[in-house]
Order: sequence, then C-alpha cells, then structure tokens
Amino acid sequence: MQPNHHHIGLTDTQVLESRKQHGENILTLPEKDPWWKDFLEKFTDPIIVILLIALGLSICVSCFEFFSGHAEWNVFLEPAGSLVAVLLATVVGFCLELSANK
Repeated sequence: MQPNHHHIGLTDTQVLESRKQHGENILTLPEKDPWWKDFLEKFTDPIIVILLIALGLSICVSCFEFFSGHAEWNVFLEPAGSLVAVLLATVVGFCLELSANK
C-alpha cells in the first residue's frame, strides 16, 4: 500500500501575491442579446419565411376579393388563421430556446 499524500495549498501571502500578479480567478459571463432580438431571429427560419410569404399572398387575395365585392368580411378568416399559425410557431420556438438557454 502506498502512504497517503497530503497536498498543501498556497499560503495566504502566496494567494495575495498571485492575485496581484495575475488578477482574480473569476469567469466573466458572455454578453447576451436582448430577448426581443432573439424573438425577431425566429422570423428568419426558412419555414417561418415560407409561412410569411403565404400569409402575404393570402392577405392580397382576400383584399382583392373583399374590395371587388365578390366576398364578405369572412374572407379574412384564412389570413387570420395563417397569422395565428406563424405567431404560434415563433412563440413556441422562442419559449423552447429560452428555456434551453437557461
């Protein structure tokens, strides 16, 4: 059997001298982006971009039908559904990423 080796750390004066020479041993946290920037980054996802394009086209078609007199106000329900889908996808993705980053 090997004898137990007891390791002795630095003395108080050695610690103070090391801190003067090298600085304190503290990790600095990286700077974080504000939460609203992270939320807006969700709109650059390819699927969300496709949904936004579809939403824009749906709004254009609905406006054309409504203002030409071929349809009533309920023609805007489809674009509203698309808007809800886009917002739901981005909010859920943002919340999941936010909780993962914590």
